[in-house]
Amino acid sequence: MRDAKGQYLFDLICHHLNLLEKDYFGIRYVDPDKQRHWLEFTKSISKQMKSQPPYTMCLRVKFYPPDPAALKEEITRYLVFLQIKRDLYHGRLLCKTSDAAILAAYILQDKP
Repeated sequence: MRDAKGQYLFDLICHHLNLLEKDYFGIRYVDPDKQRHWLEFTKSISKQMKSQPPYTMCLRVKFYPPDPAALKEEITRYLVFLQIKRDLYHGRLLCKTSDAAILAAYILQDKP
């Protein structure tokens, strides 16, 4: 487990969430200098970390689907929705103001 590769952790997370449409996701972490990085699945986790354990990592959308309506699984649609909501809130979603307003309106219609 000490030399576990990123793929092992990613598969474990996807299994836990019953996430089948994995291709859109990755694991992101922030280094001690506050820089964001994607965990590389072919390398050992410990060799990618610049800090000591415990590590904080997040499952994030790495590639937005070209057509979200084509997503088959409810969990995939939900995770993409949460990421869009987060990115819009933090100003990381680059889009026209009118598109951002429409997305915000859809987000507000979501039932908590």
